[in-house]
Order: sequence, then structure tokens, then C-alpha cells
Amino acid sequence: MTCRKAGCNHEFCWLCFGDWKDHANHNCNRFIEDETTKKQENARSELKRYLHYYERYINHFQSAALENKLLEKIQERIEAMQRQKKSYADQQTFLLAYNCLKECRHTLMFTYPFAFYLYPTNQSQVFEDNQSNLETAIEELTGLLEKDLDDVGLIQKVQDKYRFCTSRRKVLLDHTKEGYTEHYWAGLDDY
Repeated sequence: MTCRKAGCNHEFCWLCFGDWKDHANHNCNRFIEDETTKKQENARSELKRYLHYYERYINHFQSAALENKLLEKIQERIEAMQRQKKSYADQQTFLLAYNCLKECRHTLMFTYPFAFYLYPTNQSQVFEDNQSNLETAIEELTGLLEKDLDDVGLIQKVQDKYRFCTSRRKVLLDHTKEGYTEHYWAGLDDY
């Protein structure tokens, strides 16, 4: 290629942008790994890692917003239960489960930025396992809260699942606190 700027006329290779005079020394047809390539690969890897945690944060953020519609459905369900003369405790089960779901969703949302900064260790693996267990449980709870009242044993299933979610949230939070006191969280001090 030749630069067409007035007075320049510099000739260069259009593939590698090297000076055409020295082009015999450039190997445009060969891949030569250099520091720039390694940096690009590292940047891609870090971006992919970042997006992993960011997407999960955003998914919980969006799910929390969508769960406001679920609250409307739960309120309608409670009204239906009142018309059916169901016990007050059974009616409150759905509201307690919804509140548990919101707390767990909020907790999980903020565990992803925390996990992003952790170096991989055995303790960070335990943290992510606890995180995964809570995430699975709240998705199951969401599914139960969306079911019709006609489902046999639904109230007991919802009670069991929201209690399980509450305990899994506590395990996750307790492990996080313990990690600070026992210095499990390698990597956080580097940022």
C-alpha cells in the first residue's frame, strides 16, 4: 500500500503495516506470538470472566424486578384463600415465602461482584457451591410460588422450600463472615 497523503508516499504492507522496504524480514503469512497477542488473550479471558459474573448479577437484578408481578399474584392467591376460609397461617405462608425470595435474590445479586474479586481457592469454591445451592433453591421456590393453589400439598412444599432457602442464605452469609475473620478471601486486598 502507498500513502496518498501529499508528500508522504510511504509504502507499507497492508497485512502487517510494516515498512515495505523491510518487508522481506516480516513474515505476514506466519503467526508469531508476541506480548501483544498474549495481552489480548488475557484481556479476552478477563472480559469473559467479568461477563460471567456481571450477567449473573444482572439476571438476579432483573428477576427481582419481575418478582413484583409475582407479589400481585400472591396477593390474589391470599384473597382467594380468604374466600375459601383457609387459615391465616396458610395465607401468610405465601407472603413469608415471597419475602424470603426477595431477601435471597438480593443476597445472591451481590455475591457475584464479591466472587469476581476472589482468587480461586478451596474456600472460594465452597463459597460458590453455597451460592449455587441457594440459587437452585430460590429458583425452585419461584416455581412453587407460581403454581396454582389446586396443587396438592402446595402450602407444605412452599413452607419447606422457603425455610430451606432461609437456611441456605444463612449458610452463605455465615461462610462469608467467617472468611473475613479467618482470612479465607484471597484477592480482595489487591483491588
